[in-house]
Amino acid sequence: MAIPLLRTFASEHLKRDTAMKTALKWTLSVLKFVFTNESFRNFIASLLGKPGDKKAGNK
Repeated sequence: MAIPLLRTFASEHLKRDTAMKTALKWTLSVLKFVFTNESFRNFIASLLGKPGDKKAGNK
């Protein structure tokens, strides 16, 4: 009786672990995009009403 219960618990644990890993990978890829994409940072700065980092030569 304990073996099927253990299998069910292990299966649910693996599903939850896989879902957490997927969510973590998705979150890290979004953060990487946000911090490495200059146009996205300028867009967020414009939404917040702050001037974006303008480099010399950009118009």
